[in-house]
Amino acid sequence: MVIDTSAIAAILFDEPERADFISKNQVDFAALAWRNYGKGRHPAGLNCGDCFAYALAKATGEPLLFKGADFSQTDIAMC
Repeated sequence: MVIDTSAIAAILFDEPERADFISKNQVDFAALAWRNYGKGRHPAGLNCGDCFAYALAKATGEPLLFKGADFSQTDIAMC
């Protein structure tokens, strides 16, 4: 097994080359989506992945293209 130590160093030392894949704003939107529309809480029944899709759409202001009826029961803009 080969481990790229430069990637580990970038993560540990918070180097600027490190990519941030999920912003704090997106995490906040995902948590809000879970509280408002999560499984067992709302008829939309969003799962964890759905909540992050919701969060990305909310954070960027873009509409969400989806299949099924779950997101149509939320306040997210649709394509």
